[in-house]
Amino acid sequence: MHRISIINDEISDKIQEVINFLQRNKLRYVELRSFNKINIANTSLYKLKRYARQFKKNKIEVSCIASPLLKWNYGNKQLGDIKNNLQVSHFYVRNNDPYEKIFKIADIFNTKYIRIFSYFKYSNFKVADLEAEISQLLILAEKYDKILLMENEPVCNICDPNQLKEFLDKYKSQRIKILFDLGNVYKQGGALKYEELNKIKEHIVYAHIKDYSFKEKAYKVLGEGDINYKKFISWVEKEIKHDFFYSLETHVSSSNRLEESEKSLEELRKLTKEKRVKYGIVGCGRIFKKHALAIKNCPNAELLGVFDTNRSRSRATAKIYDCSAYSTLEGLLSDVDAVNVCTPHNTHAAIIDKVLKKNKYCLCEKPGSLSRVDMAKVKSNRSYKNKLFVVYQNRYNKTIIQLKEIIKAGKLGKIIYIFGGVRWFRDKDYYKKSVWQGRQETEGGILFNQGAHIIDIISSLLPKKAEASIINSVRDKIYHQEVNTEDMFIAQFRAKKILVNLEVTVSSLPSNLDCNLFIIFEKGRAVISGKSLESSLNIEAIDHRQNIDLKIIPNKDVYGSSHMELISSLTNYIQTGRKSENLVAYDEACYRVELINSLYKLSNN
Repeated sequence: MHRISIINDEISDKIQEVINFLQRNKLRYVELRSFNKINIANTSLYKLKRYARQFKKNKIEVSCIASPLLKWNYGNKQLGDIKNNLQVSHFYVRNNDPYEKIFKIADIFNTKYIRIFSYFKYSNFKVADLEAEISQLLILAEKYDKILLMENEPVCNICDPNQLKEFLDKYKSQRIKILFDLGNVYKQGGALKYEELNKIKEHIVYAHIKDYSFKEKAYKVLGEGDINYKKFISWVEKEIKHDFFYSLETHVSSSNRLEESEKSLEELRKLTKEKRVKYGIVGCGRIFKKHALAIKNCPNAELLGVFDTNRSRSRATAKIYDCSAYSTLEGLLSDVDAVNVCTPHNTHAAIIDKVLKKNKYCLCEKPGSLSRVDMAKVKSNRSYKNKLFVVYQNRYNKTIIQLKEIIKAGKLGKIIYIFGGVRWFRDKDYYKKSVWQGRQETEGGILFNQGAHIIDIISSLLPKKAEASIINSVRDKIYHQEVNTEDMFIAQFRAKKILVNLEVTVSSLPSNLDCNLFIIFEKGRAVISGKSLESSLNIEAIDHRQNIDLKIIPNKDVYGSSHMELISSLTNYIQTGRKSENLVAYDEACYRVELINSLYKLSNN
């Protein structure tokens, strides 16, 4: 059974506020460290018995005594600079009280777990240095039928999984288990190596849960920091079969403890209850971060690992995002539910084929293929219709969604004309540093890259499967003479009675200007603007009651902010079978590829 607890003084210094919090949040367990800013070890047994009666009356159980045992200097070893970083109010200052008092406290609160430490850190520490006091504590643990929980504490000598294993190997006793604190590992600047944790998993019965921001160098509300708790909790749920406690030790601001503890508790409950789709990402290049952050921020999704043919880049990326770096694509495919393909365009079909043959879900960056040969290879897999989708995240922009709702309602009449423009800038280094962009055989051209999203949105507004009758098509190099594709493309075509003008350039010096969609209807006009078609929607109609002026705070980059909605949509489909109309299936993406290739064919003539 895996249960949730929280340290009492993370909520409040007052016992009644703690009880109220636990009852309001239907939390049965609490871990005890201090009352009224006085450590539990320095509190009289008389007072503690009174507190115990209050907990019992309110059906609250104590999961652990967060004692300060052995969180002090060893012999004449010097504490040094560490003392300046301690919150002294929460730490027991060693006096003449015997250790036995802590065990009596555990008895008063009817709990079997007592936390212990390994002396404040000093050089040349040996696990054997603990022998005299551990022996004494084990005698008391046997007498009172208690379990000692050694915590990996950064300011103490035992602070990582390898040291915990060394301790366990030295003191082989059923009275010793592990309280593991993932936040402590992160605060020391490292990421957890699960192969090390696997060696001690049988002994881990308790975990402190707190989040940490590397950038701010501060503890955060759970879910707002950098610690990959999705991965840790998935590991716990899979590997730990015995009784286990998650205990919140938020370490957040004292001024807002109740609210921040409540937020952390809500997040922890989500993490432990929700089933997550395990994602892997192939390709750790420019667009990788958008996919990784979208998966991180989706409650039902988890980034399990990455694969890149550049092994050093793969390892570096995995370290940043606290996931596994796979040495082979096959290894990644064996462990995940879904794969995001973020590789050069000419590699899409081959990778998709491998993913589908392993019966995994696949989300491929646009375009998904470059040619009919590629498309045929992908479509030879029977599962492609239900398991393969292509990244066109702008479909999820609020501006696009609202525009389509208005069109569907027929308030503006039929579409007569569409203009789509992309006026971005890519500097010389963009192409110089890339091994595939700006190259015909690997990128295909800017319509497959920067122009793909505007072409997708335009196509989604046209009658389904309407053939494009191309009027003219021009490609040119106006700034980037070094590429063998183009940096400017202009075209006109008709789809049934709708006239379309298209303009795409990556030479809009000196920086990205905008992405623009202009539509003329029978009864009005609509304009969507912004670097990724998400900043504004303006509609002016003959009937002024239909006018709309929607403004949205734009994302700063050209990729927009809708990858999160895309990942959430795919995750929901994988888990429930309910498919969003904005999730672009491969057949639909192939229509875009056919249109782009037709535009290129005419431009070459």
